[in-house]
Amino acid sequence: MSCPAGLSPGFAVSASESAAICYLKSYFGIGSDGLGVYATGTGLLIDSGPAARHIVTAAHNICRHGIDPSGRSRDAVWTSLWFRRNGSNSLATRDVVKSSCPARFRDAPSPPADSDYAILRVNPLAADRFSGVTLAESTAGGETDKLLVGYPDENGCQGSAKPWYAQLVVAPSGPANYGYRPQPTYAGMSGGPLFTREQRNGSLRCWGIHIRGGAAEPHRAIRFSAPVLTEIDTWL
Repeated sequence: MSCPAGLSPGFAVSASESAAICYLKSYFGIGSDGLGVYATGTGLLIDSGPAARHIVTAAHNICRHGIDPSGRSRDAVWTSLWFRRNGSNSLATRDVVKSSCPARFRDAPSPPADSDYAILRVNPLAADRFSGVTLAESTAGGETDKLLVGYPDENGCQGSAKPWYAQLVVAPSGPANYGYRPQPTYAGMSGGPLFTREQRNGSLRCWGIHIRGGAAEPHRAIRFSAPVLTEIDTWL
């Protein structure tokens, strides 16, 4: 398969770190055309331990607008996750047992960019094989470099379930969002983590998640400002 424009194949992080990245698929029931409505996306495991585990992703991966003629959003009937998936291979699969996203996202007539984030809960994963990636508070006022990893699922990538990545330059575009320079992204990459490493010890950190693809869209990602992280903490 040829590389989608502007992306490179793979996870671009170590094998142990890539175990936290997951391919996501949700089913939303029957649409107005009588066909089943599905969506794919990307998620990131954010904690470790023997208890239930949590994944951050885009809210529109689990709550869809534009399906019902009534205009109401619709929650996913089910959502499944494949960790470190690469084509037909993955380290583990889990079904989501609980999800949380902002009520203001669910209740809006169309998906608002400033609240397009969610937390998914799954049953435990082996702590020695699945270490979560820490969410970091975004405080920089200007441009910074980020690594976006996700699962594009359109055109030549449709149905492949393979990871691709892009190096981005991002900057705050609002209290809860990043914009970035024109960079092709694709359906299925929503929820993909925006990574950098700490200079002092090289630890991987996630500063936000990708939510929108259009190069002209001013708010293309959620950034983990203090209010966003505070709300996420209440769900954990």
